[in-house]
Amino acid sequence: MGLEIIKRTYLTSLILALIVFLYTWAYFNFPSAVGIVTGTIWGCLNLFFITSLVTTFIKVGEKDYTKIWIMLLVKFPILYGLGFLALKINYFNPLSFLIGFTLVLAVIVLKALGKYLVESVLKRNLKEKKL
Repeated sequence: MGLEIIKRTYLTSLILALIVFLYTWAYFNFPSAVGIVTGTIWGCLNLFFITSLVTTFIKVGEKDYTKIWIMLLVKFPILYGLGFLALKINYFNPLSFLIGFTLVLAVIVLKALGKYLVESVLKRNLKEKKL
């Protein structure tokens, strides 16, 4: 698994958040649906900054410390400040924000699990055909 799984996670999470948004809006209420989408967008931005920081920091050769510090200064005070502000305005239930944030993590786990299961089934099928 490389970085392509993380890039696909953004798109999958946002599409899933849109579907959950529509269902939540139809069956529950609009502010909770907005909370789920907001949490998902916040989670995708958080994952983007974590990925960028790790790939920049572990890069072989000379590291761009200016870029690392800028990302750290954007991620922690600004991104987390926006998360705090989103919860502080009290427009939606904090649980809906948490569900949206967790949606990104669930997509990552399910993608990794799916890839693992597909590869193990393919390996098993190839072994059986060789015997």
